[in-house]
Amino acid sequence: MSKKWGPPQYGSNVKGATYESFSKIQAESELRHRAINKAILDLALDSGASLPGLEYEASLTNGLQTDAIFATGPSRVALEFHHKAKNETTNNKVAIYILEKLKEYAVNFGLADR
Repeated sequence: MSKKWGPPQYGSNVKGATYESFSKIQAESELRHRAINKAILDLALDSGASLPGLEYEASLTNGLQTDAIFATGPSRVALEFHHKAKNETTNNKVAIYILEKLKEYAVNFGLADR
């Protein structure tokens, strides 16, 4: 039986304490970005995720560093973490961030000109 995503079966919406905790993580992100990313991936690994050849702050191509990469057969997957406060995650701001990342990847992989 597959897990269905949606509202929790028990409990209620996100509590203030969760937002406060996230704000604290976001405040530390500038100084401890790698440690936070490692903690997230350590939890994933502890939960049974398979991330062969996991490397932190590595590059898939020259000039384009990502937070982490891992292998999937002959390919490698880049992971990019983004820790932002609630007020920085409007649809518009997230869309702009994603488009900028896509542009950066396209330029670095030679798919587009600057």
